[in-house]
Amino acid sequence: MTKGSTVLSASARRLPLAAVVIGLAIVGPVIAHAQVIDYSMARPENAQRNLTPIEAVSPGLLSGFYPAINFGVTYENNIFRTPDDEKADTRFTVAPSLLFKEGPGGALGRHSFQLGIAATFNQYDTFSDEDYVNWGVDAGFLFDVTSILDWDVYAGYGEGAEQRGASGARVDPLREKDEFQRTRVGTGVTLGRRTNTLQLRAGVEQEEIEFTNNDQTGRDRDRDTFFGSVFYNYSPRTQFLFDVQRYYYDYLDPRSLNDSTTTNYSLGVNYQTSALTNLHASVGYSDREYDDTPGSDTDATVYALRWTWQARPRTNLRVYGSRGFEESAEVGSSQEYIHTLVGVGATQQLTGRLILNAFANLGNDEFGSGRDEDIFDTAIGLIYAIRPWVSLSGMIGHVERSSNDPLVEYDAEYASLYVTFRRP
Repeated sequence: MTKGSTVLSASARRLPLAAVVIGLAIVGPVIAHAQVIDYSMARPENAQRNLTPIEAVSPGLLSGFYPAINFGVTYENNIFRTPDDEKADTRFTVAPSLLFKEGPGGALGRHSFQLGIAATFNQYDTFSDEDYVNWGVDAGFLFDVTSILDWDVYAGYGEGAEQRGASGARVDPLREKDEFQRTRVGTGVTLGRRTNTLQLRAGVEQEEIEFTNNDQTGRDRDRDTFFGSVFYNYSPRTQFLFDVQRYYYDYLDPRSLNDSTTTNYSLGVNYQTSALTNLHASVGYSDREYDDTPGSDTDATVYALRWTWQARPRTNLRVYGSRGFEESAEVGSSQEYIHTLVGVGATQQLTGRLILNAFANLGNDEFGSGRDEDIFDTAIGLIYAIRPWVSLSGMIGHVERSSNDPLVEYDAEYASLYVTFRRP
């Protein structure tokens, strides 16, 4: 399980059908090359990493430039995600991206370099104050030092806005969207290949998040991460993985009492039950200790699950789930919350050019303040490949949140239509 850069450089691992799936994959950020847009609820960062480990350089991608651009329109009937007095609007989206990869081979010899740049411009027809831009740039080097030793270095910077109604986001429909800047840099070494009996990996990462509007200095924070893993090839079909991560959270507001240390231990297995079925499952323990308020220390059982089944040559089924600590937007209370997610997805190739895709997710958030929320999120859509380099996609979806606090409940429906141009 390789830790690495931010979402722009993960196209090979994030989406098994990246070339054609628009907006209906298991995960959702806009990424270079694949240019996938997902209007399902934004997943918290740790859940995202548990389900889709990130790599500094995509190993399955050939050297070259991979430009892409999306043009889309989406109608939503509750853009502020409120329990009543819903406001509907139409959003227009333009999302360009460019991914460049060099190596292995060529000028870099055995080594590899990858650079990704992507942006998403969103403009609302009526409520122009809701307009926002997400953009980011990432770079990663992978040095093939010896036949059994790799060293990777990566860095990324991005700016964006938290989506209303997303897991962990603040609840206040009267304010503008919360905007933030994120910087990440890290490095890791890997001893051994995945084809060897044993592989060891260790690394460090530093991340800084700063919120730039709405007087949110209490949320600004640094996170230093130390991680290590042991991968063991038990048989051609079975592999075991032991993972340890230690996170040091430093909130930049001197009045904050949320500085803490979180330690995660997990044991996982990859099991290929047949040529058509693959299972990854891990379970572990997470412990959080607060620097200034030890009485707030907490722990939890954590897990991650991915199961895929190629039921037929044109049919792919997926089951996934995760549970772990996340950082809350509730400044002034216990800063963490526990996020649990379970979901299913299906992809059916109807013809040589037409694909049906659908998913259903159920999430639960348990906050330190006592608030408890369930989020149900589902969508279905079609993707039509007009040419190898251009596709048309449409989808409809529904998302709703129930809670023991009625002020944060909502339900919303949306429909979208997208045209995507990309290098085949």
